[in-house]
This record gives sequence, structure tokens and C-alpha cells, in this order.
Amino acid sequence: MDDNKALIVIPASMKSKRLPCKPMLEVAGEPLLHYIYDVAEQVNNAKVIIASENYSINEYCDQQSLDYWSTYISHPTGTHRCAGAALGFTKAVDVNFDVVVNWQVDEPEVYPKDVDRLIKLVRKKNNMATIVSPLSRWTPNEEVKVVFSDGYCHWFDRSPTFLMNCPIKNHVGIYAYPVGMLEHLGKMKTTELSRSSSLEQLAWIENGFRIRGMETEKSPHSINTPEDFEQFRQKVEG
Repeated sequence: MDDNKALIVIPASMKSKRLPCKPMLEVAGEPLLHYIYDVAEQVNNAKVIIASENYSINEYCDQQSLDYWSTYISHPTGTHRCAGAALGFTKAVDVNFDVVVNWQVDEPEVYPKDVDRLIKLVRKKNNMATIVSPLSRWTPNEEVKVVFSDGYCHWFDRSPTFLMNCPIKNHVGIYAYPVGMLEHLGKMKTTELSRSSSLEQLAWIENGFRIRGMETEKSPHSINTPEDFEQFRQKVEG
């Protein structure tokens, strides 16, 4: 039996430019954040926490008995927030986690079994990894695409023109990291390119890190715009 335990962190911010207050938008009678928390709890041998600097989110977690860690407003990216929460929570509960998963609020349709596979890949390769899925279509909400070959994600972009002649996959907003690597990423400064593109993973690539990709057969529906959320809400509520 595998005694290792993973920590799943759901970074939650109310400051999305394309869909403000995204974590607290209601679907099936509860906030999107709570919906994802419940899905994440289906991952094998993992602890789930929410990481946010927002008072209303943390208050909701208190009221609903959801585990959370209050983070700093100064965290420049979701990964910095994830790293801070993972370090603080680990010390507070005195439990050693070997892998940390960053499960973004954009991704309520990811299958827990795929996250199980992602965690196993990180343990096997001792390297960070993310999920990639078959290319479906270019959409006006600028879903992130990834140049993917030989098991690695070589670049990320939203521009169909830039990636037109490359082996492209959809990027799914879930990462998993060995704990030590996440601590390093949590201290890394953002770069001009990562800030201008709002793609924090470009800073990792610029700093020499390699990102493994794990392929899935289906592309989950990501939530980036009000239209995305409405489509998801109708699917869930019927």
C-alpha cells in the first residue's frame, strides 16, 4: 500500500479580470469553489484545502467546515499562493506530503482519476507535471494551448497564429509538484513575459524548469468567461 499522501490546494481569488468573483458563483446551490472541493476530495489518499486571501471566501470555508489556509494578498500568482498555503498548512498539521496539486477554480470538470494518474507521474519522474488534452477548437476566450511533444510541455500560449505549425494540445489548469520543487517555485520572481501574457508557467520555462505533460482522452470544459460558467451551470443543474 502506498503510504504517501498528496496535498491538493485550490487557490481562490476574487480578482479574475474575465470573470470576477468566480470562486463564489453559485452552481447547484453552492459556490463553484465548494463544488470543486467536493470533486477534489474523490482523489485517492489526498488532503484538500482552499487557499485564499479573501475574507468572504475564508468566512464561507469556516461556516461550511472546509479546510483552508489564509494567504497573503501580496502573492503574485496562484502558484505562489499555493506554495505559501502548502508550507503553512504542512507545518500547522505536522503531516509530510510528498506531492502538492494546484487545482485551479477554472477546472471543475477534471476527473479525480486523472489527478490520481498525475500524482503517480510526479512520484515516478520526480518532476512537476500538468494535464494536456486533445485540441478541440480555438475559442474567443483565449484558452491556453501548449506545445507538447516527447512527454513535455515546451511552451504555452493563447495565440493560434504563433502556435499554428506546432504539435498543440489543450492545457488543463491543474499542476502537481514534488514538495521541494514547489517551494522553489514559490520563491521565484515572475518575469516580464509571464506577467505580460498572464501565464506564470513561462517564468518556470525561462528559468530552466521542464514541465511534464500527462495526456487525457477528453478535454474538460474550463471556466474562463460568464458564457463558460453559464454553460457549465446548465449542464450541472439540468
